[in-house]
Amino acid sequence: MATRTPLSPDLAAAERECLSRSYLYGLATGAFTFAGFYFGQKSLSSKIKGFSQPVLLISSGLFGAVAGYLVINHKVYECHKTALQEEANRNRTQRMLELKK
Repeated sequence: MATRTPLSPDLAAAERECLSRSYLYGLATGAFTFAGFYFGQKSLSSKIKGFSQPVLLISSGLFGAVAGYLVINHKVYECHKTALQEEANRNRTQRMLELKK
């Protein structure tokens, strides 16, 4: 695993803010996915005999957890990538200004 160089304080704060939004967005996505799958399955399976409540909860929970994990994973990756790109842009701009002097 590659080691990351420390970011400047303002970029580190922006990255932390982005990470907080990522986790919140992922948790909300997981909760809404769970609710949608649960109520959808409940309404569609109401006429099916032998379809139990634990099956509804487990399958809906599984879909909600997977959806939340995938969203969080992607958003965290994007936060890190954006912070590193911004740091590289600042370094490039700084070098260009030094060369012009």
